[in-house]
Amino acid sequence: MELHAEIQEVEKKAYDKRLKLDEKYDLETQEKEIAVCQRKTLTRGLFYYRRNKIIETIPCFWLTAFLGHYALGVLLSEEDQKIFRTTEDAEYWHTITFNFAENPYFGNESLTKKLVYTDEGVEICGCTINWKDGLVATSGNQHGKRGYAADGDTSFFAMFFERDDALKGVYDEVAKVIIDDLWPNATKYYVNGNFTDEEEVAIEEDCQYLLSCCEDRRI
Repeated sequence: MELHAEIQEVEKKAYDKRLKLDEKYDLETQEKEIAVCQRKTLTRGLFYYRRNKIIETIPCFWLTAFLGHYALGVLLSEEDQKIFRTTEDAEYWHTITFNFAENPYFGNESLTKKLVYTDEGVEICGCTINWKDGLVATSGNQHGKRGYAADGDTSFFAMFFERDDALKGVYDEVAKVIIDDLWPNATKYYVNGNFTDEEEVAIEEDCQYLLSCCEDRRI
């Protein structure tokens, strides 16, 4: 009986020691991962800062990159492209931000799409566009109230940045495409880089899907 108690005591001490070593290892691993993540974040931040400084010297960079993207370019009307020409630069840090020069379309110096992380997941929040004279750009040659022209089409800017529950799902996906693809690969889309045949097929399918979603939600 006494021997059994001694064995249990030894096993308990060994277990406690192993548990402490595991906790120490996990803590050290977490600290290393955090340090690596912080270094990567700093490096990316410096890279994007320098890239933005170069982009600022290139006329219509973000319009060209947007139009060069296989899925995003098809979402811009001629009127949207005119607005995009006034874009001075773009930023992303949990918020998509497009900064604009003074223009005849709206009074905002910047338009934002913010990612809010909650227990339920990621909520994407838009902003209010202060359209001049209460009008917003449409896909036609004229302007209409709340972004709707005579043919019923709506400006990309009104749908993407302002709250539109009917199109929320589609334009939340557009936000993810901007964050995950356009933003890190902006220079590639600016020059409209080459793709393999397999990539072109996949790209065409994605493009058709996005277009069909937008058309379905507009009906």
